[in-house]
Amino acid sequence: MIIGRLGKYGHPATVAEAQKRFEAHCKGESTIPADLRSAVYSTVLKHGDGNTLESVMQLLKEADLHEEKVRLMRCMGAVSQPDLI
Repeated sequence: MIIGRLGKYGHPATVAEAQKRFEAHCKGESTIPADLRSAVYSTVLKHGDGNTLESVMQLLKEADLHEEKVRLMRCMGAVSQPDLI
């Protein structure tokens, strides 16, 4: 919960770590632990761009588990850029 709040409010080190982990997750280099995914997804979407949203949408297409799909869709609500909403 703390990681999610720090990311939401733009704590620079937290945002940087979330972006690093998200990129590695998308490339298949490492997997984000399930209990951290919502915090990481929400953080990168809040502070990301169109490419970040496209990456999340690709994860959504590739997700096998319903739980993961719901997690990704909920986190999409963290997007703050008006043109992406």
